[in-house]
Amino acid sequence: MNSFDLKVLLKQKKLPKKIGDLIRHACLDGDKLQGVNFHELTYQDSSFFNLTIIDSDLSNTIFSNCLFKNTTFCNSELLSVKYINCVFMNCTFENIKVCLLNTENTQFINCTFVGIERLVFNSYSSSFINCQFEKVNIANSNIRSSLFLQNNFIELKISSSPFQTNYLFENKFFKVKNVNANNFLATFYKNEYEKSSGFEKDLIHHEEQKCFIKQGEKVDNMKNYMKQISVLVDKKPKK
Repeated sequence: MNSFDLKVLLKQKKLPKKIGDLIRHACLDGDKLQGVNFHELTYQDSSFFNLTIIDSDLSNTIFSNCLFKNTTFCNSELLSVKYINCVFMNCTFENIKVCLLNTENTQFINCTFVGIERLVFNSYSSSFINCQFEKVNIANSNIRSSLFLQNNFIELKISSSPFQTNYLFENKFFKVKNVNANNFLATFYKNEYEKSSGFEKDLIHHEEQKCFIKQGEKVDNMKNYMKQISVLVDKKPKK
């Protein structure tokens, strides 16, 4: 589907009968989309570049093998959106009341999450690299087997969201309140906690020893993860 046809589809209030449940090989590049509806469809092998999506509804939509670059989601509905094998680069999520993201094997690189009243991540095997989370309430999230590398967490409240089986490397926490979160089973490496609370003292103590490992994790795995992520960050996406 070409860019023009997809724009026409998104601007329609009701889904045309001739459109199936699957949209493949679509591409949107450079536009401001306001008040559009993604119609709870599945978008596969599609690209979204240089977009501003405002006051729009992406709820119950599935994105599979999609690439988002330089795209902003603002004041939009993102309830039960599912991302599978997707990549986000230089994207922004801002001023959203409830943002419920289900991610699997998805990477967020140089992305910003700001002013979100309630952010819920149901994330498995995903990566957050050099991202910024600012004035966000992360609540009731289930984050598993994911990587957080060199992110900034600023004025956050994290509640009932254990970081179990995850890897947190070289992140900065400023004025973050971590409530009802069990951080055991996670790997912590050289993080900073300035004016933050709720992170176990023994974690910070062990971080001075360069690592915190429990339940069978191996120190040698850290080097492998860092090498893989370095390659990922340097890799440029292709249209």
